[in-house]
Amino acid sequence: ALQLKLLQLTETEAEAKSLEEREREAQLAQLQREIDALQNDLQGVQTERKELVAAVQQQLRQREEMQEKIKELEARLAVASRPSLAESDDAAEDARQRPTGAAGDSAGVTKDADDGGASQDGLRLSKLIEQLQEVAGVLAAEQQQSRMHREDLQQTRQQLATQEATANFFKQECTRLQGSLEQVSLLQQQTAARVAAAEEKTRLLEVTKEELRGELLAERGEKRRLQAEVEEVRHKWRLEELSTKELQQQVDRSIEKETETKRQLQEQLATLQVRVDFSQKQNIALCEQHKKDLELLQDQLQKSAQLAQSREEQATALQHKVETQTEEVHVLQSKLRSTEQQAADVRVRLEEQKKLVAFLQRRASSSAFGTERREGESEVSAHTEASCTDSRSCTDSRAAGGSLEECLKLQTQLAQREAELCKLREEIESCRTLKEHWEDVAKEQQKEQRVTAEKLAESQESCAEEKKKLEEERRKVETLLREKEDQQVEVGRLHAALEALKRREEEQRAASQEAAEAAVAAVVENLKAETAALRGQFEEAERKREEVERCYKRERESRAEDVRRADDVHKEVQTLREKKRKLQEEKEEKEEAWRRQRLEAEEELSTLRQQNKALLRDVERLKIDCKNLNEKIVKNTAATAAPAAEAGSDGGLDAAATLLKVRLEEASVMRVTMEEELHAARLEMARKEVEIRVLKKQVEEGRAQRRAEEKRMEELESELQTKQMNQTLLGKIPTLELDNERLRKELEAAHELQRKQQEELQQQRQQLQPLMLQTRQTEAALEAAETQRKSLAAEAEEWKQTYQKLIKKFQGVDKNKIEQMRGENERLQQQLQAIGAERASLTNSLKVRKRDVLCFFLS
Repeated sequence: ALQLKLLQLTETEAEAKSLEEREREAQLAQLQREIDALQNDLQGVQTERKELVAAVQQQLRQREEMQEKIKELEARLAVASRPSLAESDDAAEDARQRPTGAAGDSAGVTKDADDGGASQDGLRLSKLIEQLQEVAGVLAAEQQQSRMHREDLQQTRQQLATQEATANFFKQECTRLQGSLEQVSLLQQQTAARVAAAEEKTRLLEVTKEELRGELLAERGEKRRLQAEVEEVRHKWRLEELSTKELQQQVDRSIEKETETKRQLQEQLATLQVRVDFSQKQNIALCEQHKKDLELLQDQLQKSAQLAQSREEQATALQHKVETQTEEVHVLQSKLRSTEQQAADVRVRLEEQKKLVAFLQRRASSSAFGTERREGESEVSAHTEASCTDSRSCTDSRAAGGSLEECLKLQTQLAQREAELCKLREEIESCRTLKEHWEDVAKEQQKEQRVTAEKLAESQESCAEEKKKLEEERRKVETLLREKEDQQVEVGRLHAALEALKRREEEQRAASQEAAEAAVAAVVENLKAETAALRGQFEEAERKREEVERCYKRERESRAEDVRRADDVHKEVQTLREKKRKLQEEKEEKEEAWRRQRLEAEEELSTLRQQNKALLRDVERLKIDCKNLNEKIVKNTAATAAPAAEAGSDGGLDAAATLLKVRLEEASVMRVTMEEELHAARLEMARKEVEIRVLKKQVEEGRAQRRAEEKRMEELESELQTKQMNQTLLGKIPTLELDNERLRKELEAAHELQRKQQEELQQQRQQLQPLMLQTRQTEAALEAAETQRKSLAAEAEEWKQTYQKLIKKFQGVDKNKIEQMRGENERLQQQLQAIGAERASLTNSLKVRKRDVLCFFLS
């Protein structure tokens, strides 16, 4: 039986150790997973950062290339605008010269003017032809550079070729040029009005663009949040799968163990049916003895507690008495001092009165002798002078008024005072004895207090050691928390850097878009110089504009449909979230039910194991009894051969047979009960197996639902990606509209302003470069200072919290309470020591009884 107990204890210890190791391994695995996830996130962030840096560099290069192209186009436009200005100056001079020549000259002079005008017209036409040729060359170069406007430039080349072929036609239409100039001025005014309207439209489009960007950002944030939620759900499902696998493994192991235990029980049932009653009786007797012992111990503890309380009360009363008696002793000492002073004064007065009495007696004796009167008077005068100097009292009045009565009174007072002094001395002696007694008591109490102080010091040392251990654990926890906070700070820094990079990217994108728009505007403005001669293209541009507007309307409608779809998707996502929450709640409920069932099964297994152990012990005991009885039966059968001992042997055999019958009947009853219990246990095991199967089915259904939800989430992610692509395409529409509308406008003044602004921008950039460097340095310093401030603030808060905790601990504590607690602690320790000693004695007595019982059975 002892070997079985040891084996069972070793098995339970091994199982506990294995469970602890598994839990530790699971925790370590979780920590490693979290660390891997953080490392992956950091790597992803670093890769994104590198990609952002590369994209920013590419955008900067593109921006520089666009700026160079814009400068080249501006130079070409300046070269092309100079001959057109010369032509306008010549036309104005001709218009001025014609009315002056018609008003001042005669009919003969008009012929010379006509000849001069014809020659000037020829020169102008030649200049115009040369200028047109130069413009054609410039346009050809621009056509090579610009791919989007090849068709328009080809038409202009054809028109220029026709104009070169029909140079004579320009002679007839010189007069029309002035009207055309006026029309051009009107057209410029109209174009200015259109430009203002277009600018308003562009502003509106920019507002809509910003709104769309905000919506895009919001949708991106929602997408990221949904992705994070999806990742969390996946992580949770993985953890749940791992937990379910572990539970299944544990269930399988428990089932295997139960099957093994069932086999052992079935094999050992035949041997475990007789010892049950005996073991139960022994257990009942031992329990009763233990109960009695416990009651006695409780009574003793109560008595000891009452004695300790009474002793404490007596000690407090003795302390109060000592204090009161010390006060009384001080009062009596003060009274003694005052009485001693009064006695000294009385003694001085008595001596003076004795001297006066002696003098009066001498005077009475010398009254008969007249001769000696003078000598007596001289002695009396000398004596009176001495008494006056010593006593400082009125001796003349006493000598005159009869001092005998006063002497008697003083003697009576002295006797009374001496009696009082005797009484006081007796009281003082009694007080001294009491004082010595209480001093002895106080010394004993001081000794006891010293002993208690030593015990308290030991307890304080143990408490200090425990506090040190707790402080070490707290320091470890604080170090872990600090490491976690450092990681969080690093992650925050990385997020801030990412946000800064994103902002810079957006700014650079906006700048690149503005530069691209400016370049496109420059190209368009170069082409606008030719729109006066290309009126046919104007109609085509209007047609294109109408087509673009139609496309824009269509895309608006498609965007509205996309928005509706997005709303539907959001609604579906919300429904999925609700379903997810419900599934999680159901999952948690199932897990709780599973845990409860598991705990119940473990408890039942533990009870069954205990019962099996008890039955095994009983079976072994019954085997030993059966062997002993068989040996006795053999001895009795051998003794039957002797005829003298037939009667005694028959009686012994009958008694043994009856005992065997009774025990066999009890064993049969116990066997029936054990078979019933086994049958019930089998039924319970079958029920639990059915429940396990049901739970497995539920787990499989949950996995299928999770897979379906993952598929839905993937479909939603693909739909969101398509919507983002549509929104990016919608964002490009307003730029195309601006390009189509700006083809009609001529803005030479805008070119000059643009040049001036570019020069100013370059100057400002050159001036701002050192400032930008300074701002970056200051931002870095500010970030470092903010991190230091946050760390210092966290440390200050931690110190404040610790300081407040210490104040709360030691603020409202009284010394009396501490001493009371120490006394109670010592008393409880003494009680525990006494209980431990009694427990040891009880265990020793139990061991002795078990040995006696074993010896009895063996004998």
